[in-house]
Amino acid sequence: MRRRWQGILGTFALLLITGCGGAPEPGPTTATPEPAPATAPATAPAPPPAPAPSAEQTPTTGPVIPTRVVVDTDLSTDDLMAIAMLVGSPAVEVAAITITGAFVRCPGGAEVLLGVLAGFGADDIPVACGTSEPLEGSRAFPGDWRDLADGAWGIPLTPTTARPAPEGGIALLRSAVESGAATVVVLGPHTNLATVLRASPDLVDRIDRVVTMGGAVDVAGNVYTEGPQPPVAEWNIYVDPVAAAEVFGSGIPVTMVGLDATNEVPVSRAAIERLGATGAGPALEMMVDMLVRNRLVDAFDSYFWDQLAVAVLLDPDVVTTESVGIRVDTSAGPGSGRTARDASAPVMTIAVDADADRLATLMSDSLSGR
Repeated sequence: MRRRWQGILGTFALLLITGCGGAPEPGPTTATPEPAPATAPATAPAPPPAPAPSAEQTPTTGPVIPTRVVVDTDLSTDDLMAIAMLVGSPAVEVAAITITGAFVRCPGGAEVLLGVLAGFGADDIPVACGTSEPLEGSRAFPGDWRDLADGAWGIPLTPTTARPAPEGGIALLRSAVESGAATVVVLGPHTNLATVLRASPDLVDRIDRVVTMGGAVDVAGNVYTEGPQPPVAEWNIYVDPVAAAEVFGSGIPVTMVGLDATNEVPVSRAAIERLGATGAGPALEMMVDMLVRNRLVDAFDSYFWDQLAVAVLLDPDVVTTESVGIRVDTSAGPGSGRTARDASAPVMTIAVDADADRLATLMSDSLSGR
């Protein structure tokens, strides 16, 4: 099945490429030199002017080869919007989407995702649930949050005949990586990817990099427990710190977009109204509707967490980064899930700041199919 609005965008891009590769406007003609006087010393004749390049001779810019990505998600609102951004961008090919059931509950989460994807013509993407339990322990997101995710955050789902991939999320993630080099985008706990790497460590050579939303390095976390105050852990790392530590230490290049950067891109009612006024199309309308319906936007401090993470694939300059060693606290103690600077730990790229205006433009463009 071809994606409706992405197909239109592809045609538009092809027209632009063809236009850029056409013959140039004719330039001024070169005057024919006057013959030299008979008494002048003989000189070599001037070379004829080079012919203007034809359309066939003019170098053309080939089509952009999309970055192939595999998405692993827990299906919060920011996940759904981030996925819509990736699907809507001509710079990205979404090869598969796997779900960890720490937020949305599986297997129903796969049906939710397919219904959302069907709303903007992308339910041909393979989808499946992976594991729902962390590698160690039994942490999960709060139950009332999970109830909202199970209900697709209140947005109506588009009927679809698409069904989850029968092999399940772990096998789907593995086969998607085996079938071609890819960037793995982790928008929740790292449990599914860590499980795959435990079974098939050779796959590290098939993954170009991991882009993940998670962590809090030089700012407070957002998991309020009986531990230290202010909190030190961010939810995606806190739910399964062992999995995060294994992925970060796997040798795969990692770009971590954590609270240090996402704190600069808050969600507000004004931001939602601005987004809704900047474009059109089924994906944008659905995502704005979801944000409007989400009561957590008013109940808690909300940010464009996963949206900023995927925006790094569309425009790396949307964030400012550093290369630094990061250690994950995998203990069961009060600092569990903390991501701290450590010169002896695996080095990764971390986002430390964000350009809110640039992100707003990226969200509008990708969700509108531009």
